[in-house]
Amino acid sequence: MHDRILITGGTGKTGQLVASQLALRGVEVRIAARNPLSPDQLRFEWNDPATHIDALEGVGAVYLVAPTDQTEHLSVMRPFLERAVSQVPGRLVLLSASSLEEGGPMMGEVHAWLSAHAPLWTVNGGVKVGHWAAQNQAT
Repeated sequence: MHDRILITGGTGKTGQLVASQLALRGVEVRIAARNPLSPDQLRFEWNDPATHIDALEGVGAVYLVAPTDQTEHLSVMRPFLERAVSQVPGRLVLLSASSLEEGGPMMGEVHAWLSAHAPLWTVNGGVKVGHWAAQNQAT
């Protein structure tokens, strides 16, 4: 089944908001988190490629929340992104900040990598929304 959407950081503020909105629309979501809160959630670690396999199985799209404990995002995210680009038929949606230029530091490197390698990718549905705005939506 490829109608399922993977939400990385699915137990965080934006992940929970995205998951609940998708569920209201009847979309099946797969929640991936460092510390799953229920049996239907998957353990996911950016630094553990073994967790990437189960997370991506049968998903058609991915909502990406970068690791919050890193500043060099691309080096940590790249193994997962490479697998996702080769396995996921749909869109990759990246939570990012509007102040970061493609190719610039931190998430800008991820933007550049996705532009070069992912045929379907979006920054928050085509609109770059900073973490502060996403947090405000969740509160």
